[in-house]
Amino acid sequence: LRGVRIIESFRVREELINYKKVCLHVHQQGAQLERTLAQLNTFWFNHSERSDNGFYKHTADRTLITDTRTKCKGRCESAYDARHIGKHICCVPRHPDKDKAEQLTNLPRSLRSWIMAQKAGEPLLEAGVTVPPGPKMPEEEVGWRGQALATLESQGWPPHILDLVLKILICRGADKALRIRDELKRALVAMTGTLAWCEEMLALLEKLPGPEETLRDLEAKGLTETDETNDQLRNAVFRRKQINLLTGGLPMQREAVKWLSAILEVGERDNGVLFVAGDGKTRA
Repeated sequence: LRGVRIIESFRVREELINYKKVCLHVHQQGAQLERTLAQLNTFWFNHSERSDNGFYKHTADRTLITDTRTKCKGRCESAYDARHIGKHICCVPRHPDKDKAEQLTNLPRSLRSWIMAQKAGEPLLEAGVTVPPGPKMPEEEVGWRGQALATLESQGWPPHILDLVLKILICRGADKALRIRDELKRALVAMTGTLAWCEEMLALLEKLPGPEETLRDLEAKGLTETDETNDQLRNAVFRRKQINLLTGGLPMQREAVKWLSAILEVGERDNGVLFVAGDGKTRA
């Protein structure tokens, strides 16, 4: 068992199960906060004013609460990824012939953070900025499960003995534990690439003028409210929305990558217990 790293795979499985439970509580708390901010935002719905040239704009209070709520939403989207990646990996079928969840098969496009980055490319294209391509998954490599099977097959056992051992590994969950570790490594590649893409998109968006800068530029030119100037302001507001989503989501993405990397390393060397979680209490 030690030679094919089954013991280490069960350690990874144990940490990942507790990790996903912690992420569930984190996501639920964030979603509750986002709903509260959305309700609070209704009190500022009509808080708007006209600029000197007649442009419609939000008051500072409404801008603040709207930006905060959008950042919280971005954080919730990233927390959703962190939770559900762990959930789907832990729920890979016990039998290897059964299909895994589509969310794992379609990585990284199944990540909500990937979708946020893709959406952020729309205002960049509108502004004539070259949008960097999203991350791609590398070729499948031989993981711990493949190495374990190769090691067992190399023992020279009679076919019926090898078949029995393989079936025992499936029945006792060892085969699943090995696949959980391999799926975790693959998911981590997808999340790391998506994190880098989100950071790159945010850096490009921040170079473009926001609503305040766009409004000041229009007024400096002596322009008034027309369909063309309104489109410019709408585009600036949409850019601000994408910036807020990415700004709110990136810290959670970094935390998810950090701790999933630590869980993966548990299989390489014993880092102690990382997560302890139950249905009612969590600590990490």
